[in-house]
Amino acid sequence: MPILSRLCIDWVKAVPFAHRGLHGPDTGPENSLAAFDAAITAGYGIECDVRLLADGEVVVFHDADLTRLTGRAGRIEDLRTPDLRELRLAGTDERPPLLRELLTRCAGRVPLYVELKGDSRPGRLEPAVAGMLDGYAGHVLAASFDPFSLARMAALRPDLPRCLISCDFDKATDMGRVKRFVYANLLHAAVALPHCLAYGWWGLPRLMPALFRRLGLPVLLWTVRAREDMVEALRHGDNIVFEGFLPPSPDAATEQEGRGSVASAQE
Repeated sequence: MPILSRLCIDWVKAVPFAHRGLHGPDTGPENSLAAFDAAITAGYGIECDVRLLADGEVVVFHDADLTRLTGRAGRIEDLRTPDLRELRLAGTDERPPLLRELLTRCAGRVPLYVELKGDSRPGRLEPAVAGMLDGYAGHVLAASFDPFSLARMAALRPDLPRCLISCDFDKATDMGRVKRFVYANLLHAAVALPHCLAYGWWGLPRLMPALFRRLGLPVLLWTVRAREDMVEALRHGDNIVFEGFLPPSPDAATEQEGRGSVASAQE
């Protein structure tokens, strides 16, 4: 069985992805409709995180626990859709949005990078997301650290581009040594069959990400938080997931020689 899956997704190289939306003091909290609107207005792609609610709806929310983002105790997975009306993100008027709301808001104007966080309910999030994306006209990446989540998505929607997320886990404390080695060196790609990679830029260069890129898989670098880090990161990949600064505008990036790649704007 091949460890790589071929699909033309050059669009993932075209514009930087705003990590959890273009969030900040003036643009709204992370994973909020305000932050997504800001990214769309600026022409950036959107990276976001999704989880499953107790009633089967898909919410855009990063943490399993509610405390950091809402100040409320409990777990997001125990809530139902009406409960979201009572939550506020980071003390603002924004509440956690549903994935369907983001899709309606985006309407294909910028690409989406949707990270699947189905760790506590394996096998349930993927069908919900696949069904919601059915008929959506815009560019979408289904991304996950979990190779089995991507394998489930491949069975449900083989036409949907899949992105395997990984990094150098050498300092991780919640993974065994063998799993750290397997994930850092992308040996689990044989399960995920990804169309592209998203790799933690601080752990590069590394043999396997470089090899996969040579074999034709686009490589995204996450999460880049400074312009000087962007320059270094793009030595090893094709595009960035960014936060805390504004990379070159999408229009500027696509006007360079080798049009369509953020990396080309740095050459």
